[in-house]
Amino acid sequence: MRASLSTTGVERTTSAHRAPVALGIAWVVLVPAEMFGVSNGLGYAGLNARDNLDYVQLAATMLLIGLIGFLLDRVLSGSRPRG
Repeated sequence: MRASLSTTGVERTTSAHRAPVALGIAWVVLVPAEMFGVSNGLGYAGLNARDNLDYVQLAATMLLIGLIGFLLDRVLSGSRPRG
């Protein structure tokens, strides 16, 4: 077993592992920004459902936000190198 310390390989691996973290942070910022900054989007839909006491729509919106986040994480996990 040989270890390689090539700068390019280390940067590529590090970048691949940072992508899911960056995506998670972006997702956590995007949804609340939609709540207050625009009049459409998932964040707005959740806030609107809460204001209208529509708990079924609120739960569905929360599940959809979680599902999209999960799927995006799976996509990025599949693209990162194994090892």
